[in-house]
Amino acid sequence: MLLKRNRMFRTLAIFTLILSLGLAACAPASEPAAEVDEQPAGEEASSEEVAEEPASESGEELYTVKFVVWPGPESDAAQVMVDYFNANHAAEAGFNVELLLFGRDQLFAKQDAIMAAQSSEVDTFFVTSPTLLKYQQFLEPLDSYLEDPEVNLWGATPDDLMSGVIGAYYLDGALYGLPSDVSTHFLYYRTDYIGELLTNADWQATYTDICEAETGQALEPKEPAEWTWDDYVCASYFFTQQYNPDSPTVYGNYTQGKAIFPTSFQWSNTLWSYGGEWFTEAGDPDFLSDAAMEAAQIWALNWEAELTPAGSITGEYPEANEAFKTGNVAFGLQWNAAFNELNAEDSPVHGLLNIVATPAGPAGRYTYTQSIGYGLSAFSEHKEEAASWLLWTMTEEANQVYAEAGGVPAHAAVLSGMAGENLMFGALSEVVGNYGRPVLPQAGYFQDMVIENLANGWSGSVSLEEALQQLQDDATIEKESRGL
Repeated sequence: MLLKRNRMFRTLAIFTLILSLGLAACAPASEPAAEVDEQPAGEEASSEEVAEEPASESGEELYTVKFVVWPGPESDAAQVMVDYFNANHAAEAGFNVELLLFGRDQLFAKQDAIMAAQSSEVDTFFVTSPTLLKYQQFLEPLDSYLEDPEVNLWGATPDDLMSGVIGAYYLDGALYGLPSDVSTHFLYYRTDYIGELLTNADWQATYTDICEAETGQALEPKEPAEWTWDDYVCASYFFTQQYNPDSPTVYGNYTQGKAIFPTSFQWSNTLWSYGGEWFTEAGDPDFLSDAAMEAAQIWALNWEAELTPAGSITGEYPEANEAFKTGNVAFGLQWNAAFNELNAEDSPVHGLLNIVATPAGPAGRYTYTQSIGYGLSAFSEHKEEAASWLLWTMTEEANQVYAEAGGVPAHAAVLSGMAGENLMFGALSEVVGNYGRPVLPQAGYFQDMVIENLANGWSGSVSLEEALQQLQDDATIEKESRGL
């Protein structure tokens, strides 16, 4: 069944103009060498079938939904999902889909500009659970489209997704977005090196000696799942050749320090474990606490003592993966999405990494958890087509394709069905279930200033005291200006 076929036909001239203009400012979507099934679990489509421009059942030219995705493994998996949809459902739905990438550094700046201009150049926006409140005014609620069978051709319902994840996309009782991935942090570590440390008496004695000399604590090695941040620091010294010439790695850990918003959430694991918060119970910024200083000092130590590669001060997700692949580090915090790449059969560290919850502090063990996903642009001139696409991404069919391509969907049935073949899916359930914690909805207004000020302190541009004071001042002004 074509989606509003008569309305699409009347506006064909407008579609053609939009398609001819394109999106000059955005980078082209990645094109992984993906196989696309003609049926959900059936035969593979040929490359010619995937590449062909889908036509509607009446032969009309189809509108192309402009779909914005976060670059990385999520976009690689999303491209496979898009290709699958275009090959199997575009003619039925009356539209096809194009994935758009704006770059990891520029995505939010580009989106913000589009929103400010109330531009219709894209049909969906990339949203996360922390940024949903920030973007609410620019998003169209999906509730009416869910109830419209001419839009919701797939019979999709919010019940298809994990309630604890999709629940974050409801604001004021309305559904403003859909999660695509469950995201959390793991402590990744080399099982061969940690295994040797836990069984080799000479290594253990050296570990305790180095730990006492550098930190004043004569700690003994532990299983990483039991680590505190003190253990993390001691292990970092032990596996850094500057302190232990016999270390199999040049550096102990990889610490992501780039001034990009995901880094602020990695640091939050440490902040929370020391009893700190972004905000007080009254909603005021709370970055001058003792916990914030302790957490900032732990991160800064990694560069001051050269426990992490110097370049990691401007590194994040991709650079952390490369550090693991080159064997330069023994462990580090990284997003769960990296596991499939690092453990791939062609990876130099295939089978050599394990994943556990992030280290604990005096206040407990907390692992930052969020979801990333998509929202319908309030400025799209093709909301029904875009909404229909988004609703299809809720289905088990879509999430199965996405998971098999490397995504981590918020679909319990798909995750549980693949847990036996994907170690990360099982670890995700354990870590999120026991230690997972989100930030408050208003965090999206503050995430950039958090990491920008912290990075100034870690790099030595200002003292940590000055960095946290500036962060407190900036956050207070932001809160007051927005009436939060």
